[in-house]
Amino acid sequence: MASNQNEALSNRIQSESALNEISFYLKYFSSQGINVEDRIDENLNSTSLTGIAANRGYVRTSYSALKDFSATASAAPIDTVAIFLRDTLSSQYSTVPSIGDRFLPTGIYFQRPTAKTFGVLYIDLGRSLAAGNVTTSPSLDDLWYGSIVDFQVAEPAYSNFEQNKPLEPTLWTTTRRLSAVTFKITVREYLPQENSRRDYTWCPPSAMTLPECATTSPYKDVERIVRVTFRNNILGFSSTQMVKTTDQPVASRYQKKQFYSRPYDLIYFLKPNYPVGQLKRN
Repeated sequence: MASNQNEALSNRIQSESALNEISFYLKYFSSQGINVEDRIDENLNSTSLTGIAANRGYVRTSYSALKDFSATASAAPIDTVAIFLRDTLSSQYSTVPSIGDRFLPTGIYFQRPTAKTFGVLYIDLGRSLAAGNVTTSPSLDDLWYGSIVDFQVAEPAYSNFEQNKPLEPTLWTTTRRLSAVTFKITVREYLPQENSRRDYTWCPPSAMTLPECATTSPYKDVERIVRVTFRNNILGFSSTQMVKTTDQPVASRYQKKQFYSRPYDLIYFLKPNYPVGQLKRN
């Protein structure tokens, strides 16, 4: 009995620890994303990025692991959920790096679960793009987390704005610049049993009534909801203006120029610095 209690407590600690890390990393890296757009449920699997600060990134804001779920599949494909550039300039910088070294690719991928294999979340942090394209791809060299049975993206907050055509009326553009999005992660935690064969299945909660998903092992599904704000994403023009003093030609100087607006209006966030430890990443 005592061993079962210890195992149950250990499983709970592992689940909470994994969810805490997932929550931290999704917020930490996504919040530094730039030029991130809503792509609803567009297939992003062939998307790659170059080391250009103006390059666009995308998030599938209606992604659900349940879509196309097959309980009989032996393995599930890996989906690209989001891909974008993140600003890695530290709040304690001494010199500003080149564009290719400053804005690095970030990929969020999810391998859907099957009846016999759990889902896996990958967060791939690309390196310098100064030499050209770098293809981000999920692997065990990335940050990755297992025992996931459901992963969803929902509740996008966005503004219609086309940065390349800033004067175009918002009603005319279909470009949706994200200010925030919600990630929903569900992990399955199996409870210990006495003298019983462990019969684990990893179907999403809503699919557990399927015959292929039946299990005699007790379990608990734990959900974590993570709201991410793309703090540096340009959403439109701010009501704040400044006087131009160095523009060319000279005749255009001293005219007023609008600032861009972001989720926190004029505030731009650099990458925060954390004490040395497990959660410190590039």
